[in-house]
Amino acid sequence: MDQKLEAFINDNRVCSDLIFRDWRAFLNTLFACGGAVGEILWFEYVAIDSQGESLGGGGYVDPSDSGYMWAETMILDENLGDKSLLEITKHIELTIESYLPHKLVPCFWEVKV
Repeated sequence: MDQKLEAFINDNRVCSDLIFRDWRAFLNTLFACGGAVGEILWFEYVAIDSQGESLGGGGYVDPSDSGYMWAETMILDENLGDKSLLEITKHIELTIESYLPHKLVPCFWEVKV
């Protein structure tokens, strides 16, 4: 793996999966290093006491705010490997918009580097 990409991941991911507060910065770094996105598994950022209304269940507590978590959903986007940075960005933005008022966050389930 490219050292710049590896450093970005180590410094910015919020849990053991590839979830980032600034997913755009991750995508820019990934593509600048010659990588691509294969699959996106979606999580919902939700207050723990509201998890019953979430699209997801289980997941990761926010280390910066223990009242919130990233709850894993069953939403999976596959076969994205041939998409450009712009196409992936637009896809993410449209997916987030289509699930409002839920706060979906992409988890880069499969990346190619």
